[in-house]
Amino acid sequence: MIMQNAPVVFGTPQPPMPEPFPSPGPQPIPPQPEQPDPGPMPPVPEDPIQTPDTM
Repeated sequence: MIMQNAPVVFGTPQPPMPEPFPSPGPQPIPPQPEQPDPGPMPPVPEDPIQTPDTM
């Protein structure tokens, strides 16, 4: 059986389908712009004098 040219057998020669993903492996993460990572805001100590509870 000559199945080397499968598209030709069907009568309509089709171009090889382009692979949507060039590599099946994990995609490399794009480099993000260098920006300082804002850490967690330190808890602001509430002034007991300004709190309405003590007023």
